[in-house]
Amino acid sequence: MMEMRSLYGVLDLGGRPDSWRLFGIEGSAPIMLDLHPPVKALVVSASPFEGMLGCGGTIKRLMDKGSQVKVVAFGMEPFIASLGTMPSSIGRAMEASLGVLGCQDLEVLDQDRTEGEQVLQVLDILCHYGPKEIFIPSFFERTAGSQRAAMATMRAVEMYPGRLMINSYEVTTPIDPNSLVNITESVGHKLESITKNAWTEDIWAVAEKIVGLNAYRSLGATDGSRFCEAFVRGSPEIIEGMARKAGLIP
Repeated sequence: MMEMRSLYGVLDLGGRPDSWRLFGIEGSAPIMLDLHPPVKALVVSASPFEGMLGCGGTIKRLMDKGSQVKVVAFGMEPFIASLGTMPSSIGRAMEASLGVLGCQDLEVLDQDRTEGEQVLQVLDILCHYGPKEIFIPSFFERTAGSQRAAMATMRAVEMYPGRLMINSYEVTTPIDPNSLVNITESVGHKLESITKNAWTEDIWAVAEKIVGLNAYRSLGATDGSRFCEAFVRGSPEIIEGMARKAGLIP
């Protein structure tokens, strides 16, 4: 699994939310994820577009470090309302956008399947692919597609016998992270992947806002980071417990 190293040191009392302290993360500021050694990573998203927005820079860095990355999307249509309907030709070109990040392994689930069937699809992918790191949308995301992707993945993880870590990423709703990835060297690839198939001008605005958020996440970094992606990272039990405490899942 990826090693985590302290970046900011210890915060004073009140520096982190109470929900973190309940799970043994008291006193810890966000830590940098070290992407060594190479791992198998699974990125789950409502569509490939949301995956690029939330952790495109991390995907590129993982690929550059020799990791294997598989993207599983619950559909091809983006769930950000302002972007409208995506042309079918552009939808197919999403694979080319992921290629900018060095990732060629994309699997799109059948949207006509029931929620239970999609859970079993994800479980089958877990069993055959065997990832050590999973990236899922934050439970705080307001879009139904992102919530469905996160919930289905966690239900599949409950039945999966292997050990892994969950990294919950932000798309349209900022999170209070406990982990960061330095994407300074890969932010250009992320921006290119987002805008490569811009079928509406709104995509440029979304890209600028996302990269602005990545710049904000790097404030206070001591390693020269200028852009970071943020995650809430923990074992499946920790992530599920935090979500339950916040009333995000039943």
